[in-house]
Amino acid sequence: MKNYKLIIYMNVWTILVIAFFSLMNISYSQEENDVIATVGATDITVEEYRDRYEFMPHLNYSSNDVDTVKKEFLYSLIAEKLWALEGAQKRFDTLESVKYSLEALRRLLIKDELYKTEVEPKIKISNEEMNTGLQRVTLELFVKIISTKDSSEIFSISDQLIKGDDFDSVLSTRRENNLQQTPVRIVYGSLEDENVEDLLFGMTPGSISLPKKSGDGWFIFKLISENQNPGINLSSEHARNMVKKTLQNRKVQQVGGAYLDSLIGGKRIEADGKIFLNIFDALYSVIKKEYPDYLNDSLFKVTLPERHIIQAMHLIDPSAMNSSFIKFEDGTASAKDFLYYLYYQKFELDNLSKDHIKKILNAAVRQYIEDEMLVREGIKRGLANNRDVLNGVSMWREHYTS
Repeated sequence: MKNYKLIIYMNVWTILVIAFFSLMNISYSQEENDVIATVGATDITVEEYRDRYEFMPHLNYSSNDVDTVKKEFLYSLIAEKLWALEGAQKRFDTLESVKYSLEALRRLLIKDELYKTEVEPKIKISNEEMNTGLQRVTLELFVKIISTKDSSEIFSISDQLIKGDDFDSVLSTRRENNLQQTPVRIVYGSLEDENVEDLLFGMTPGSISLPKKSGDGWFIFKLISENQNPGINLSSEHARNMVKKTLQNRKVQQVGGAYLDSLIGGKRIEADGKIFLNIFDALYSVIKKEYPDYLNDSLFKVTLPERHIIQAMHLIDPSAMNSSFIKFEDGTASAKDFLYYLYYQKFELDNLSKDHIKKILNAAVRQYIEDEMLVREGIKRGLANNRDVLNGVSMWREHYTS
């Protein structure tokens, strides 16, 4: 490796302290541009250190001491910069995998910037919402659940329960009982469906709900017990922060959904069915090879690692990979574009049946279309040249070429 100039400044320990407090949501924006190390002609600033520290896992360090971990992370970041300089000499950034990975990240950053301008300013949390959340965050509910996708079946079961049939006896004959040997624990913010949360927190122990639709299923709940959550102390700021974060996340979904609807505005955007099947076949081939013993296990769950996405890419014919997969008004996206997007998403499977995998893949395509609409709107607004986007791409370019 070439003998590159390396300077570590005297304020290294200052950044360790700043980063620690930054992780607790205390702002130190005035120090963000302070330089803590220089590698070649590249500076490592407070902002970059903080962003990278927050984003990356910290699993392979020699100590559990926070300060030691932060110091070791800084050294690893310096080493990465040194390797990036070597990678730049060897033009690693021209590799297709690096180019597509960086482009996928660039588009995610553009989408985030659009949300900052169009969604975040519209998020308002009322005192009533905070008070309701604070009442609920101290509790943990334990419930049992009867579920089905068949509305006729769920109402028939409800009629039986109203007439006096025992809930536990009915549940014991059903498949979902296998996952409920102990009641399901519910805490504030653990459910995506706020209507279900409202229902459960309004029930009294021993009561049974009427049928409730959520997502593509129907549910009947029995509240077994309601306890104080031992991990929550209302006198601490932690409880308020938890409630605020939950409410903010939900508001982002609501406001963001409304904004997305205004962009799509009834437009019909579809994926090419033949290429979709090519992607599915490749993914299933990888899954079948990696998990042969679980293909028929209805209870096996897995989140596909990134390497499986890369393996699937190599199984798809290059002509299909580069063909138009999705047509937008202002251009197209290829299968390769979609798969590099998928590389950065969680691809979670509740079982390995072909029908289920197709369903999850189809949902991922829909999500990609929605995200891509936001990205394209952000590009129209010039957000591709936003400082945070450019800095983010630059930061991750060094990571990928190191």
